[in-house]
Amino acid sequence: MFKCLVVFNIRNARLFFDVACKRSRAFKKIIKKLNQLGFDYIKQFVVWTMHFFTNILSFPTVLRLYMIYLNEGIRVVYKISYGIWMTQ
Repeated sequence: MFKCLVVFNIRNARLFFDVACKRSRAFKKIIKKLNQLGFDYIKQFVVWTMHFFTNILSFPTVLRLYMIYLNEGIRVVYKISYGIWMTQ
């Protein structure tokens, strides 16, 4: 079974947080607070996204996301993750 959508790394996670901070003032405040507390949110995000794509989503959904990624690039994956994260 296909277990990995994209190799999530620090650089890509930073890209996600840059896009998220531009779109949401509340998200920017959360990141600022996490920095003050010394919490490594980038590392935690990488762990969360890998868990999300390997254990939570069904295989057909992961396959569709992978096809979108191949067509439009890494930003789409993080936009989808951001959208899901902000709705829960």
